[in-house]
Amino acid sequence: MEFSEAELLSELREEISAPFNKELTAAFAGNLTSIRSDIQQLKTDLSSDTTTMQQEFTGLRSTVTDMEQSLSTCTDDIVHLQAKVDAISKELAKLENKCEDLEYRSCRNNIRIVGVPEENILSTTDVSMLLMEAFQLGKEPLVDRAHRTLASKPNTGERPRAMVVKLHYYADCARILQKARELQRVQINNMTISVFPDHPATTVRAHAAFNDVRRRFVASRESDLGSSIRPGYGSHIRECSVTSFRRRRPKNILRQ
Repeated sequence: MEFSEAELLSELREEISAPFNKELTAAFAGNLTSIRSDIQQLKTDLSSDTTTMQQEFTGLRSTVTDMEQSLSTCTDDIVHLQAKVDAISKELAKLENKCEDLEYRSCRNNIRIVGVPEENILSTTDVSMLLMEAFQLGKEPLVDRAHRTLASKPNTGERPRAMVVKLHYYADCARILQKARELQRVQINNMTISVFPDHPATTVRAHAAFNDVRRRFVASRESDLGSSIRPGYGSHIRECSVTSFRRRRPKNILRQ
């Protein structure tokens, strides 16, 4: 029997490849089983991890939703509280203005006498006589109360504390302050006294804010008027306390 060349080559290939195929099949048989097992385990792990991630994502989504609701509630509360704070601030400003007005009204008939030595203990009658003699009043003004300021008692040689005097009638208070502005410092009974209005602390601070402007004004007036300005005018404004200027009541208070 004669074989063709193609058949011979085919048989030769089968004879040569058959042993190799058997050896490769035998070699990879165990490895393929292990690879399949590893792949199956990997699929199982991935499926478990995916399930866990989905559960965690669901929990995070629920947490974010709760936080959004809480933030929305907090925002609403903040807006509500801000409105309350604004209303309370307005009410506080109104009450502060009213308290300042009441404090001013309580000090309306008060004056401060500066320069009375600490060793001079004056009663209301003594203060009344002192004011009448110092400012040459027609009669003794009626004094309700007279006491030193609440500062600590100074040592010997230090400046004495001012005296706060409450007059019974506003007309007497206005007359005394007018004469005090005219006379500035009064020599009486071996002492030099000055009298100023008794302003609240807020008014004193408001006056103090204009000290620099007041000094510039006085300097310009002195330079413009020269010798025509009356003696002591500039020095009086520069040296006097801010409480020496009479407080003007706000227009809104006057309308009330």
